[in-house]
Amino acid sequence: MVGPGGRISDWAASHAVYDIMSSVISLRDRLNQMVEMRRAEGLSQADLAARMSTSQAAVARIESTDSDPRLSTLERYAKALNDALREKGVAVPETYSLDLIERFSAAVFANASSLYEDAQLLLAAGHRPRAYALAELAAEELGKCLILIRVGTDVALGNKVDWKDTTRRLGEHGSKLRVLLLFDWAITDQAAAYAAHDVEALVGDGAGRRRAASEANEALLLRERALYVEVGPAGLTTPDASIAPADAEMMVNAVHSTIGKMKALGLPPVPGEYKRRARSVDFRKTATGLRRTLNRLPGIVPYE
Repeated sequence: MVGPGGRISDWAASHAVYDIMSSVISLRDRLNQMVEMRRAEGLSQADLAARMSTSQAAVARIESTDSDPRLSTLERYAKALNDALREKGVAVPETYSLDLIERFSAAVFANASSLYEDAQLLLAAGHRPRAYALAELAAEELGKCLILIRVGTDVALGNKVDWKDTTRRLGEHGSKLRVLLLFDWAITDQAAAYAAHDVEALVGDGAGRRRAASEANEALLLRERALYVEVGPAGLTTPDASIAPADAEMMVNAVHSTIGKMKALGLPPVPGEYKRRARSVDFRKTATGLRRTLNRLPGIVPYE
C-alpha cells in the first residue's frame, strides 16, 4: 500500500528511529489500560455510557475481552474517560487530537523552513553568529516535528502516549535537537538498517547514537555562544569570535539537507495520512514485528 505522504516502509522505519522505538501496543491493550483506570477511579460503565451517548450494555460490549475495538470507538471511549476524570478532579495530562497533531507538525515544519531561509540570508550577509543561531533553532523545530509525527503515529495506532513526557520533550532544546540528530544519523550512517527496519542494528550502534547526542550538546553550546557576550576562563568572548565561518556554514547547510530528506520521506504527513496508515494491515504487521524485536533488546530509552 502506498499513500501520498511516502511509502509505508519509510514510515515504519521512521517510527523505529524517532525514539529508537518505545513499545508498540495494540488497540486492545490500550483499551484494557483505560478500563483499569476507570475501575481504579471508581467510575462505572454507566458513567462513560452517558458521555458517549450510548448504553451501559454497549460500553460493556466495548470492554469485553472478546471485542476488537475500532480506532474511532477507542477515541470516543478515551474522550469520555478523560472528561469523567477531569470532572472528578483527577489530573489528566494534556492530549492532542490527530487533527491538531497534523496542523501542529505542519506549522512547525513551515516555521523551521522559514528560520532556515532567514539563516541563509544572514549567512550571505556575513552575519554568521546570527545565522548559526537561527539555523540551530530551525533544527530544533525539525526535531519537534519528528516528535509530533511519532506521537501522531501512536495516537492513530491506539498506542499509549506519555503526554506529560511528550510535553516536556517538546519544550526542551536538548531533546528536540537529539531527536533530529538521531534521525540524521540513522538515515545517513545507518541507511541500510533504517531501510530494512533493522532495529537491532540501530540500537547496536551505540557509538553512533552517543556521537549524535554529543553533537547535539555541542550545537547547543555553540548556539549560546552565538547569541551572548560572556566572560569565562578565556576572558571576554563575543559571538563573532566564537562562531567560525565553517560552523555557521555547516549548521545552515545541515538544516537545508535535513529539510530535503524529510520532504523526500513524505514528512510531515498530509492531512488524513495518519488514519490511512493505521488502517494498513501491512503497517500494523510491521509495527508488531518491531515491538517483538524491541522486547528482546535490553536498555532501550525512548526518544534518546
